[in-house]
Amino acid sequence: MNKLLVLLGLLLVSKNSLFGQSEYKPIRFFYRPSVGAVLPTRSFSTNDIPGNLIGSQFQNIYCQPLAIGFFYRNIGLEGQIMVSPARNPRSRHAQFVKDINLEYGNRYYTDIYSSARDDYLEKSSDPIVRGSLGPSYKVERSRLIFVGRMMVGVVSITTDWGRVRLKEKGTNELLSISWDTQYATKDCFSLHPSLTLAYRVNRRITFNLDLDSWLYKADITYKETATNAVSGSITGKFGEIDHPVSV
Repeated sequence: MNKLLVLLGLLLVSKNSLFGQSEYKPIRFFYRPSVGAVLPTRSFSTNDIPGNLIGSQFQNIYCQPLAIGFFYRNIGLEGQIMVSPARNPRSRHAQFVKDINLEYGNRYYTDIYSSARDDYLEKSSDPIVRGSLGPSYKVERSRLIFVGRMMVGVVSITTDWGRVRLKEKGTNELLSISWDTQYATKDCFSLHPSLTLAYRVNRRITFNLDLDSWLYKADITYKETATNAVSGSITGKFGEIDHPVSV
């Protein structure tokens, strides 16, 4: 399933360093850091137990520490790196515990673990990282600059594991269930079209309004393994984490 992520660069925040001899000299090289708002049109579902295995949930801000490129006449090449904060690991683990207890709490006593719990105890959580590279085309009209891009890149999505030990109430039955995606990070190929409207303040600095779309397919699969500690039987199954339209 495709996902579309819209990034809006905040006006009066992004600055370009433009190297030229006069105010209206055509752009040749640039450095374009920015911050902005993220509007995800799709997100991973967290309404079930496996959905909490996704560590990277899109937040509403991003930082672009690196965006550099050059132009030969009107045609250029640009590379970008964008970073967004990850979903809070404390809330991620709390939701995992809630979903486990809703599913098993009436029948079993539960003892619950997850890598999200380790993240917030260690006060660390991996950010969402997006990188892209591709051609660009610009049109300059006095102080106004229009830039269009069609880039390709990678979106890195972090995943978690989860475990629960279950003791059936009133019996000696003991179960252990685990959910695991088999990898810590999923790198997804992405198409990244982008538009920029810039206004020159002087020959070196512009203010930008950026619009970026990230389109990619995130196939996040997991394995659920259930072990009966009394009989020793083990069962396993594979599934896919649901990611419906959320916005």
